[in-house]
Amino acid sequence: MKISRTFPLMIVGILLLAVFGANTPMVQAAAIADDMIGVNLVADGDVASLSDTPFVFSADLPGLSVAAKKDYACSILSQSPKDWVKMKARQDFDMRWTVLNTGSKTWTTNGTDYKYIRGAALHSRGAAFDMPKNVASDGKAALYVDMNAPKSKGTYVTYWGLANGTQHFCQFYVIVTVK
Repeated sequence: MKISRTFPLMIVGILLLAVFGANTPMVQAAAIADDMIGVNLVADGDVASLSDTPFVFSADLPGLSVAAKKDYACSILSQSPKDWVKMKARQDFDMRWTVLNTGSKTWTTNGTDYKYIRGAALHSRGAAFDMPKNVASDGKAALYVDMNAPKSKGTYVTYWGLANGTQHFCQFYVIVTVK
């Protein structure tokens, strides 16, 4: 189930109304950082208004959109094969992730790598690769890895990610089921 971006803000508004009572007719909330939400309370009558400076509290709200971009970030646009693909033992396959650069800095061929992080070691040729091209902010790239399904039946997950040196900033995976 996908949660809309406004859902977490509606929850915050409902909670604030419950805490501050019915004399708080309007709650305005805006995302101001990855794990922070700014909230302005505006009230009429006996309840005093808060200042124009938002009250800031820490929250972990999935799907929250953030106005400011991080230097390095990504979003996975697609992958092939899809998760939970059924394969034969030792089946050879090419994994492909299409990633979008959602950060403000360019990923460079000589500075940014995609590499194996943890999980099942399904890759057959190398565990780290240079970016295939420079990818500017809002640009996308296709990342390929030669893989083999394990020889034993079961479900396996392999985790890969993007990194600049030792700084990992994006993680993606594939789930494979061997029949």
